[in-house]
Amino acid sequence: MQPAGRPSSVPPCVRLCSGRCLHLKQKLEEENAQQDSILRSFASASTEDELSTEADTSKGEEDVSTESGTNEEELRLDHDPPVQHSHLSSTACPWTPSLVSAWNGPNNFLSQVEHIMGTMAKALYCHPTVVSAEASRAARYGWSLFVRMRSDDLHRREVVLTQVKEGIVTGAAASQTVYVLGYKARPFATSPVGFAAQLVEVPSPNEACWGLLERGCCNFGPACAWQHPRRQVTVNVMVLVAN
Repeated sequence: MQPAGRPSSVPPCVRLCSGRCLHLKQKLEEENAQQDSILRSFASASTEDELSTEADTSKGEEDVSTESGTNEEELRLDHDPPVQHSHLSSTACPWTPSLVSAWNGPNNFLSQVEHIMGTMAKALYCHPTVVSAEASRAARYGWSLFVRMRSDDLHRREVVLTQVKEGIVTGAAASQTVYVLGYKARPFATSPVGFAAQLVEVPSPNEACWGLLERGCCNFGPACAWQHPRRQVTVNVMVLVAN
């Protein structure tokens, strides 16, 4: 008969090893859990930093863009001021050629008068109320300028006559020897259909009687020591109704 012993089971050494392995496994699992927790916290913090950095960068780009746009707008306003355009007016005076800047006409007195009258006739064609304008030479009365207007536009007759007067004075001032007699006083004599003026020749301005030229009369008459004009042409301007 065999002696009674310990029942057949797992050896003690095996049980001890199994217990130790289980303890080590639990400890490793706890350490892994702690590491995972630490890694997750690091990952979360890193993600928040990245998001914050991206937000700051985006905000900085927006600020730079805003400043750039503002600077560009200020520069554009500084260098490109708004252009103001004037409106056209139906009552504006018609264009007339400039005779003062340079005289390209002839040197002879009568030819200069012809040039002035011809230029005035051409300029009147630009007036919206003038149908036609014609300058003609008359042996008895000098030169005549016929201006034809529509009957509906005769209320602007004085406007046209004023422009013709200004053109004659300007043309004479630009010429070499032509002067409007009495140009500083009353150079134009009114007529029922227009006006008349006297154009005189002044070949030597330093020897001319300026009292006669400016006022149209001389107090000394034939006893004047200064030279009076010897050549004179009458100019008649007439406004007629166009057929």
